[in-house]
Amino acid sequence: MEDLKNNLIKNIYEENSVEKSNVNKPFYIPAKITDYVDFEYKLIKLSCIFNDYFEWNKKRQQLRTINNRKIDILIIEYKMKPENELQTKSFYFDITDCFYKSK
Repeated sequence: MEDLKNNLIKNIYEENSVEKSNVNKPFYIPAKITDYVDFEYKLIKLSCIFNDYFEWNKKRQQLRTINNRKIDILIIEYKMKPENELQTKSFYFDITDCFYKSK
């Protein structure tokens, strides 16, 4: 399980990555990840560290069904520097397989 998590985290910036996720191409989280919420937050935290965000926090989270898939959408607010205004960024996760497994 730990190897799976590490491999997914290493691929954070590849083509099918959390960084490039969108509503039509969400980042897929397989059923093997039992605590997908914790995993989502770890991926977002890594993304914020890699992007050098000065500070960030979760603004909103919502679960939507799109094309029969469960898509977890997390929106964060962040600043690049202390004096900058807040900006927003959305992350999209396809949690269909792990969502139904956890029920």
